Order: sequence, then structure tokens, then C-alpha cells
Amino acid sequence: MANPLWTLNLKLQGESARNRTNMTFVIQYDDAETPLTLAGAQSAADQIIASLDDVSDAVIAKASLTYLVAQSDLLAADEVDAFEEAVVMCHLNEAGDLPELYALRIPAPVDGLFLADKETVDIGNADLVQYVQQVAQHAFVSDGEQIQTGTGTNGMSHGHKRQRPKSYAR
Repeated sequence: MANPLWTLNLKLQGESARNRTNMTFVIQYDDAETPLTLAGAQSAADQIIASLDDVSDAVIAKASLTYLVAQSDLLAADEVDAFEEAVVMCHLNEAGDLPELYALRIPAPVDGLFLADKETVDIGNADLVQYVQQVAQHAFVSDGEQIQTGTGTNGMSHGHKRQRPKSYAR
């Protein structure tokens, strides 16, 4: 991987000022020789953010792409908990290789993201598939690797709900 030029940093907000989490994505180059322009990186960031919005109830309180691109002091609706997450295990290698999985987090997931047991992620959910495809297309995860959407179910193995430990540090 060449030196990354664009990092998308998101601060997601739950129902209170202390109910928040952060996510970071390294935006991919169009190809190894052609670094992304600001417009290309912004387009990739917009697509990741839009698809995340379809699968998360959290409010994106701040997004930055090398420079600050959006900021909001809005709070999400009552009962939105940014410490609650859907964790989707995504494939980082091709089919036939030993599985290497990456835990893609979705803070404050929407209810429709889960099966009837309300704990298991529905990896066939169209909005989730779109989000995983946008991350796979536009961002590196883990150690500069990409999600392989041709492996598993659109790049996904399985997913579940979890509660992150709450931290009240400022």
C-alpha cells in the first residue's frame, strides 16, 4: 500500500453527550500510481457515510477527511446507544484461503439489521450489503487490507450484537 493521503474519521453520537464512539477508515487510491484528489476522497467518504447511515441509528457528530468536513452538536433520539454495536465479521482473503476476518463495527445499529432473535445480524440485509460494499470499495481496513466481497455472503461471514464497555472520559 502506498502512503495513504486520506483518512476518514467519524465521531458517532448516541442519546447523550457521553454516549459516543469513533471509527476510522483509510480511503483507497483509485490505483497504485494515481493518488485520489480531494473530490475523489470526498466522494468515497460521502458514500461510506451514506451507507453507514442506512445501518446505524447513531448521529454522525463529526466527520473529518484530512480537514474537518462536517460537524454537528445534534444528539440522536432517546434510546440510541452508541455503545451498542453490530459486529460483522468480513472476509479479508479470497475464497479457498484460510479465513482471515475483520470485525466491522456498526455503532447504534438500526433494529432492522438483526434477525428475529435481535442478537444475530442479518448478513443478507440490503442496506448492510451496501455498507460493506462501500467500505470494501473505498477504504482499507485492518493493516491496509480490503474486504473481499467475493468471499462469503457479499464479503461477510456472520455478525452479532455486542455492548462495548462504557467510558466516561472526556
